[in-house]
Amino acid sequence: MSLMNCFSLRNGSWLDDLYLSAICSLANVTTGKEVRKNTHDWLLDKLKEADKKTIRELLKDKYYILGVFLASKIEMSRSAEAMQSFRQLLERLIVSLRDSNWNNDSEFPAFVVFSLANTDLDLSDAKKYLLNNVNALWRQGKTGAAVHSLLGLSQFQEGRVAIAGFLADIGLFSNSEGLFSKLDMESMAILLLAVSEIGSRGRYLLYDSIERNLKNEFFGVRETVLNILVS
Repeated sequence: MSLMNCFSLRNGSWLDDLYLSAICSLANVTTGKEVRKNTHDWLLDKLKEADKKTIRELLKDKYYILGVFLASKIEMSRSAEAMQSFRQLLERLIVSLRDSNWNNDSEFPAFVVFSLANTDLDLSDAKKYLLNNVNALWRQGKTGAAVHSLLGLSQFQEGRVAIAGFLADIGLFSNSEGLFSKLDMESMAILLLAVSEIGSRGRYLLYDSIERNLKNEFFGVRETVLNILVS
């Protein structure tokens, strides 16, 4: 899938893909742009469809599950009633993923905490999983998985402390260019979001390096992307 396909909005969705539609909508939200009404309607319809599925059906597609959590985050930011509407769906997914040890996939607990941190759902196991595994993932060479963990860790104080220690341990503040050579564009974008939560003087040094790398990646489509985002 090409980068520009992400910006091909059709009938409220991006290529009829829940995860991609939620990601792109969240990008609009975080840049202060309004999500279109037909996109909200489409996300709600998809969440209602998901609510009717069995756990077996839901667990067939990793990115569908991640899309459910992110779409829930978007809709909850718009309406307080959304949490109650989809609470049972979210609880079913969390319990199933937790009982399977999150399928040994750090993206699940990371997106759970990122999406639901401001709710009253019990996220203690997901937080514990992320805290216990971020360093191990990095040592195992699973750099993308480790960076995704930071997305969830950034949502609570103990996690932010863990991020600061983790970034110091891997030498990010002293050798950011060496680190970035190991990361893809998605991981760098997530890293930028995660470090924004750290109350450390070093984060400002990171911004320059991360943004420079991201700008290099986006340079060829920059004008098109900006026109779409502000239209």
